[in-house]
Order: sequence, then structure tokens, then C-alpha cells
Amino acid sequence: MKYFLAFILILLPELSISLEIVNNGYFRVRAKAINEKDVSNSNYLESRLRLEPNLKITEDLSISMQADIEDRWGTHNSIFDIDSEVRGVDFKFKRAWLRYMTPVGLLEVGRMPSDWGLGIFTNDGNDFDDMFGDNYDGDTFDRVLFGTKPLGRESPLTTALIFDIVSSGRPEDTEDDVSELILAFIYNESWGGGGIYGGYRAQPSTATEAYFGDIYLKLNLYNITLEAESVYVHGYSRALQTSLNQGRYIIDQAGTAGRLTYSGKFIEPSLEVGFASGDNNPFNRHLTQFTFHRDYNVGLILYEEVLAGLTEAMVKNFYTLGEYPPPGTEKLSTQGGVTNSIYLFPAIKLNIIHGLSAVIGGLYARSIFPFVDVVELIKTNYERNLIGGEPSKELGWEVDGGLDWEFLKNFRAGIQGGYFSPGGAFKDEEGEVHPVYTVQGRFTWIY
Repeated sequence: MKYFLAFILILLPELSISLEIVNNGYFRVRAKAINEKDVSNSNYLESRLRLEPNLKITEDLSISMQADIEDRWGTHNSIFDIDSEVRGVDFKFKRAWLRYMTPVGLLEVGRMPSDWGLGIFTNDGNDFDDMFGDNYDGDTFDRVLFGTKPLGRESPLTTALIFDIVSSGRPEDTEDDVSELILAFIYNESWGGGGIYGGYRAQPSTATEAYFGDIYLKLNLYNITLEAESVYVHGYSRALQTSLNQGRYIIDQAGTAGRLTYSGKFIEPSLEVGFASGDNNPFNRHLTQFTFHRDYNVGLILYEEVLAGLTEAMVKNFYTLGEYPPPGTEKLSTQGGVTNSIYLFPAIKLNIIHGLSAVIGGLYARSIFPFVDVVELIKTNYERNLIGGEPSKELGWEVDGGLDWEFLKNFRAGIQGGYFSPGGAFKDEEGEVHPVYTVQGRFTWIY
């Protein structure tokens, strides 16, 4: 952030300044209740005021910012306190970055959001773009980006060179920082477009080096839209080191999602399919489990609640091994993202009257490898599923539905609910499964 401020101070003396401030954002209230505390303990009421001021200094130079004021009551899963009670107001000054349009391209510098394609790999978490559920915080990188149109201003082709530093915690805590260098190509036409997003990522603290490539495609044909995104990651790492497992790990991970949508006047059917590679034992020195970004929502319960809660509990249980969880252990928690599975998700949206719509969707999923409690595997060398039963690839099926009302131009209110019938992957020690259902409500004012 100090380099960002220094860059501004260098530019200001050379500019003819005419300040203009515009503030956008939203106020959102959401509530959630779920019945099954063994797999998810997140019952809460939450409000968020998002502030997105934009300071326009000249026609070519501006500064964008983003801050959240959040208030939450209830209980919420966390890796280090599974039954934590959450109360009180939290202020987050999340992002601030500079945009400068040079004669040859756009330069952006600062702490900014990152988004690409459908959002399964990197997702800014900004929009209300999911059929079910909510976005959370999205990706925020300390970034330097330069984008240009090499074939001319009117060309549909854009290229971008990006350098990122991904950090967590306090600015002085740099041990877990990740740096990456990215080259992107984007092509946009009226009929659709697509692009390639690839690069190199390194984390010195875990001796991790990885190369990644992400291909995105979008086609528009009359009222039909086809979107698809596919990601592959390959590299090496010394994360997840324990007293029993030492050495370098190989990374081979892949994920794909595709969505076909018909946009009619009264009815909008869609069909989505997805795949995320899995791993039956992350301590066998071959890391193959890929997890979609948590803000790419598929249904309300299976991924968002059940697998998120159970994998967080598993990560917490690493403390029972008598040694501090090795770096990288937190990545075994899905945080709500699709992982280790193939799924089918058809849905229908009905536009009832102006501003009022209904949606219903059905989710079916199977895992690539059976989900296994890794802590139990290390302790006993015996495979059990995440709640103590026999492992299985059958994840189950889910039905979700909701109503959404847009009124007075900038206001939205809605209610959503879901029912999840667990498969064999969630049988307990007695061989029983327990259905999970949730009811969620939300109110939003966008300004």
C-alpha cells in the first residue's frame, strides 16, 4: 500500500486536477437457518453496508475504493472454533487502487479485486450473479496490471500483463505470501468471446511453484447462451509436511464448469455441469484435489453447508495429532467450493410478473474419490468418511427453490430454501443418513 501512495504522489504534480467523487454500493440483510448441526452450525442474521467510492482526478486518472461495515448475530463455523458465537460490528477497508489510462493502455496499481470467466478459479465476489446463495469476500490481490489493445483501440482483442502478491493477515506477516505473474488474452464480440488466463505462482514458505492455465468461452446465439471455463494447475510443493510425510509433492489439479441458458420472456431454463478433480489422500505426495472458488455457488446445501462444515471440522481435528497443523492444511477445507466431484444442475427461472420471479433447481453429485477423514487415516491407517461411516462416492441429491422481488428500481427482497438428501458418502457409523434443509432470506438496497 505504501508503494501505491508513493506512485500517486509522483503523478499528482504532472496533472491538471479536477476532483469528482461518486459513491456506489449496497445495503444487504440476510438471514439463514439450517437444521443439521452435525454438518453445519451457521445460523445467523447479518447486515452489510458496502461503500464503493470512486475519486475521479482527471479524465484519465481515478482511484477506486471498497469498504464493508458488517454486523452479525448467531453462530458460524470457523476452522479454529467450530461453535464460535459471532456478534458485533466489523469494519473492513478492503480495496483501494489507481486506474490510469496512458496513451498506449490501462495501468492499474493497488489492492484490487480479481475476476475471470465464470469465476471458478478467481472471483471478485462483487455481484449478485448466483442463482442460489450469496457472494462473500472474493479475491483481493496487491496487483500491478497493464492492459492494452495491440491491434488498435477498436480491436476486440485485449492483452494484459499482471503481477500479484496474495497476502493474508497483517502487512508485516509475509511468511505465507504468494506472488504470481500472469498473462491474459481476452477477445470480445457481439456473438460472444473468450480468453486465456495463465501464469506462474510461487510461495517461498512452502517451496511451492505452480503453473496454471484457464480457458474461458462464451457464445451467444439468439436467446441461447453457452459459457464454459476449464482450469489446469501443475507444479511442486513442500506444503503438508508432517513427521510421517517429508519431501516434495506433485500438484496436478483440474476443474471445469459449463452452463447452457435459454433466455425467454417468461421462462429461462438452464443446465449446468461441472467437474473438480479429487484426492483420496493428500499426504501421498500427489496433490490432485481442485476446489472451485467459494463465491461460485452451486446449490444451497451440499457444497455450501455440508462439505464446508465437515471439512472445516476435519482441519480443526489436526490438533489432536499432537503436532501443529503443517502449512497448507487449511486448504483441505473447501469453504463452500465445489471439489472432488462431478455434478449436474438443471434449473428453471419463471418471470411471473414484472419484477417478480421464481426459480427451482435440482442438484445431483458424485465424488471422484470417496471423501475420507484424513486425520482418522493418519491416526489409524483406516479409511472412514467425514462423519465416521464407510466411504462412498454417492454424494446425494438436492432440490432448491426461491422467490425474488425487485421493486422501486433499486430494491430486492427474496426467500430461498433447499432440501438435501445425503448419499452413502454421509452415512454415519450406524449406516444412517440425515436429510438437511435450510431456509434463507435476504433484502438488498443497491444505490
